[in-house]
Amino acid sequence: MPIAIISTLVSCAFVFIYASTSRIFIKGKSFSTVLIVLLSVLAVFLYFLLKSRTLIVASVLGCCFYDRKRIPQKAYPLLCVLFCALTFFLFLLRPESVYGRLLIWRTCLSMIEAKPLGFGLNGMQNNYMLFQARFFERHTTSPFAIYADDIVISYNEFLHCSVVLGVIGLLFFCSILVVLFLAKTDNGLNDILKSVLLVFVVFALFSFPFSHIVTWILFWTMVIAMRKPYFGVLINTLSIVLILLGMGEWCYKKHFEVVTEAFMTNQVDTHRIEQVIVNTNFYQLCPSLLEPLLKYEDFQHSRLYPCVVNHAVKRLPCTVSYCAMGDYLLNAGQINEALYYYRKASTMVPIKLMPKYKEFLLFFTRSDYTNALKVGTDILSMPIKVGSSDAILIVNDVKEKLGVISGYDAL
Repeated sequence: MPIAIISTLVSCAFVFIYASTSRIFIKGKSFSTVLIVLLSVLAVFLYFLLKSRTLIVASVLGCCFYDRKRIPQKAYPLLCVLFCALTFFLFLLRPESVYGRLLIWRTCLSMIEAKPLGFGLNGMQNNYMLFQARFFERHTTSPFAIYADDIVISYNEFLHCSVVLGVIGLLFFCSILVVLFLAKTDNGLNDILKSVLLVFVVFALFSFPFSHIVTWILFWTMVIAMRKPYFGVLINTLSIVLILLGMGEWCYKKHFEVVTEAFMTNQVDTHRIEQVIVNTNFYQLCPSLLEPLLKYEDFQHSRLYPCVVNHAVKRLPCTVSYCAMGDYLLNAGQINEALYYYRKASTMVPIKLMPKYKEFLLFFTRSDYTNALKVGTDILSMPIKVGSSDAILIVNDVKEKLGVISGYDAL
């Protein structure tokens, strides 16, 4: 289970326990304030355990929201200052993560602007990297390039909802949240669930709590349990339908994941995976599983590999699928077409070495030393995001081949 999902569950449990305990045992305001401080310290400990900054923000806000009537109004300015200081401190802990999210959110906004009615199911996987490539094509010297990566997650569920369902879908989802928060206080279960709901909203702003079946079911179950001033029957019916649809999709995807993993661990033969790919809507429902298949060397010799590559370019455009298509076209002798895919992959993630390296090898093996020198020099000047062994091998190979080019020029 992803750390982000675990953090969401821990924060929800944290706020639920605090609110329940506060309702039953706490009578004095001073003791309530002390408990908030102690629980905030515990939230900091949980951050260092789970490395989730959103956990701290969501937990503090959830507890304060539940106790908002017992906190003196004159203390609000001080609490706001302390909260801003906490947020700034959390930003300083991992600023590169913040900048990476800003790039993702900016790209998602451009997707929404391009198609306000939404891209449909798997809209992020099918389109995001193409829009990121378009951004870097227009902003070749953008400082965000160092933070770019292959991504299919928006890290903001509201933006994700807009990308998939359009602005209308976002407004509908937000209207449900508004109805839930408009319910009158009862100092009981509804107030507790409101505080936990706020935790979900905070995580939805910075993470992806709706991407996992556990948190998906938890959220809509909580919606059903909450008191609603309007449209209660409609919202409850919709919640039940969404839970059932989520469970059905999860089961279907889990089946594909199990078969794919079994194939890559030699537990089933190629014929079995071919049956799965040919006889089902594998491409539409599980685009993320196309990437490990492309990387699996044994499958690259399958008769279905070209078909998978073609679908991957459409369903999961990323540096892996575009480089795979470039390799396939290069082997087929289509040099210019292969070059297009390598260069497109380079614009998707400007600091990734592999697309540039493949372009360099294309020129070098065809004795186009002028272009090889240019691309090789670009590779050596690129900042390496992670000093991996693959990156070191690529850089060393480029240096060696550039030395050969220099010797050739000297002759």
